[in-house]
Amino acid sequence: MYNRLRRLFRSEKFINIVVGIVLFFFLVAFHMCYYGYVIAGQRMEYNDKVAMLEKYRNKIAKSEAELKVMKFKRDRLRTSEGIEEEAREKLGMVQKGEEVYIINGLDTEIPENEKTEVVVKHVSGKPNHTSFILKTMAPLLF
Repeated sequence: MYNRLRRLFRSEKFINIVVGIVLFFFLVAFHMCYYGYVIAGQRMEYNDKVAMLEKYRNKIAKSEAELKVMKFKRDRLRTSEGIEEEAREKLGMVQKGEEVYIINGLDTEIPENEKTEVVVKHVSGKPNHTSFILKTMAPLLF
């Protein structure tokens, strides 16, 4: 029996079968490693694309919100009240006959322990485009 096994192990057919099995498992292992690597790379690429998609969706949502605000402002500026409000706030314009109070010295912080004098100049009916205008708050300050 020993001689028979010895002949079997040395036979060309047996060696071919063993080499074939070893090569088969080697190829299976190689393919598993290769496809695992490819799938991992694709997964990372997919995750990057999903993150980019989310970033662009956020950008679109932000742009849509800004567009909504701009449309609201546009519609507001198409009315006479909106034009008047913008002229008052941004350009400092007033209508004839309105009283305007210009307060100098509000740009700097005044320490509580120091008493400083605030100069109030009263202008009647003259538009002043560059100064800070307080129409209703001036009487509340004194």
